[in-house]
Amino acid sequence: DAADLMKQWDVGALLVMERDVLLGMITERDCVRQVLARRRSVDDLRVEDIMTREVKVVSADRTTDECMFLIEQLEAYIGRTPMA
Repeated sequence: DAADLMKQWDVGALLVMERDVLLGMITERDCVRQVLARRRSVDDLRVEDIMTREVKVVSADRTTDECMFLIEQLEAYIGRTPMA
């Protein structure tokens, strides 16, 4: 269960992978919003139903300033950005 893993590892997001391919990302925020929006039990939701599929990724050699610039250029809300 994704929520259990986030709690166990004390993280707010998990990458959803199949082998070495990034399929998406799920966050605590995704979980909360989907449960509230759909008025469903967490047990009824599957990761693939609520994960973000179009994940923006930056390389680990980018500086914080470069990352912030890229986020501003996207003009979208980005709460977490995985680094590869």
